[in-house]
Amino acid sequence: MVRCWFPGDASVRPMVEFWLKARQEGRVLTDDELRHYDCYFESQRYGELWFLLNEGTIFVPSYMNQRHVTGMHGFDPHASHSAACWLTNHDAYPAPTRIEGINHVMRLAAKA
Repeated sequence: MVRCWFPGDASVRPMVEFWLKARQEGRVLTDDELRHYDCYFESQRYGELWFLLNEGTIFVPSYMNQRHVTGMHGFDPHASHSAACWLTNHDAYPAPTRIEGINHVMRLAAKA
């Protein structure tokens, strides 16, 4: 997944969006798609433009991994390999039902 911000120079956005829309490796997400995935934020603090990669595709180099790619994320949740689970050995932490619920669990764990 690629998330873009354009601080200070919004004139760059049309060029970036045009280039991304021409890619066959994924798609630019619409505001409606972001709402569907519960990833739409009016403030755009998590990205002004989102590009969702096709399953199994990665952008390289990724400067998040300096040596090698240890894992991938950022694919469509409906993709066949986008399974996830929540595991814990602590009953006091409620299982989140939405992505933003993880923050609450992390705060509880930090106090323990």
